[in-house]
Amino acid sequence: QVQLSRLIDDEIYNLRAALAWSMGHDVQVVLRLTAPLLHWFGRRGPREEGKRLIDEVLTLPTASAHTIPRARVLHQAGILLFGDEDAKAQVYEEESLILSQELGYGKGQADALLVLGRIAEWCWQDQNAATQYMQRSLACYRMLNDFRGISMALMFLTKFAISRGDFLRAQELGEDCLANAQQAGLQFTWSLNRLGDIAYANGDLGRARSMYEQSLEIERRSGDNDTTLDTLAGLALIATHQDDYRAAHAFLDEI
Repeated sequence: QVQLSRLIDDEIYNLRAALAWSMGHDVQVVLRLTAPLLHWFGRRGPREEGKRLIDEVLTLPTASAHTIPRARVLHQAGILLFGDEDAKAQVYEEESLILSQELGYGKGQADALLVLGRIAEWCWQDQNAATQYMQRSLACYRMLNDFRGISMALMFLTKFAISRGDFLRAQELGEDCLANAQQAGLQFTWSLNRLGDIAYANGDLGRARSMYEQSLEIERRSGDNDTTLDTLAGLALIATHQDDYRAAHAFLDEI
C-alpha cells in the first residue's frame, strides 16, 4: 500500500485525467480507477475530493451493476468515511459484504467484515459485535491464505482483548500476529507495537522498549510514517518511566 500510494503521488494528475475520460466511456474502468484513488484520498490526498468522487461514481449509469470493481469501491468508500465517523461508512461496507458474498469474492468479504468490526468497536462501542465481525474476517483471510489480512485481523483482535483488560488473550493473539507476519516476510509493526503495549501494561518496561525499538527500525527502513508517531510516543512513555528524560525528549521532538 505504501508503494501504491507513492505511485499515485507521482501520477495523480494523469490519473485524474484518465478518470475524467473514462466517465464518458467505460464505467467499469471508472470503478477500477476509483478504488485505489479513494484509498489515496483517505490517507494522503484531499479527503473532500474523495467524498465527491464517491457520490459522483456510484450514481453513474450502470455503476450499480453487481461487479467486483463496485464491491471494491464500496469498501474503500466505507474506509474513507469511517475516518470521519460518517454513518454511510457502515452502509457502504454492508453493501460491499453482501455483493462480495453474492459474487463469491472472498477477499471482498474478508475486507468488509474487518472494517465492519472496526466500525462496531470505534463508532458504536459494541465489543461483542466487533469481535464477531473480526473473527469472521480472520476465518475468511485464513481460507484465502491472505497473510496481510490475517495479520490485520489478529492485530485488531489483540487491541480488542487489550481494551477488555484480557492481557493473557491479547498476548496470545499478538504473538500469533507477529509470527504470521514474520513467516510471510511482511514488514508489519502492528504486532510489535501491541506487544509493547501489553508489556508496558504488565510492568515489563525493558520488553516494551525492545518491542517499540524493533518497530521503529522497521518503520524507518520502510518509510511508513503513518505508524511511526505511535511508536515514538510509546518509546517516549517508556523512557520517561525509566527516568531517561534525554531519550524521552528526543523521541517527542521527532513527533
